[in-house]
Amino acid sequence: MKVTIYDDKWSILHTFFGFVSGLVGLGWVTFIAYTIYEFIEYLWKSDYFKGDMIEFMVGLAVAELAKEIVFVLSRL
Repeated sequence: MKVTIYDDKWSILHTFFGFVSGLVGLGWVTFIAYTIYEFIEYLWKSDYFKGDMIEFMVGLAVAELAKEIVFVLSRL
């Protein structure tokens, strides 16, 4: 199984959307909504679903990591 990430011009927007939703604090709500959206889109073009989800999760993970770093640094 091969997963291709950052394969089109919209890929960076998937990561950005994940990053913003993580910073706002609606990460899990947005993740569920994004998963439903991507699954509906998956029914039309099946090759990109897994890659798009990974791109979103990368953005979400970076945002959560950034929030944790800021939190730890604020406690010093």
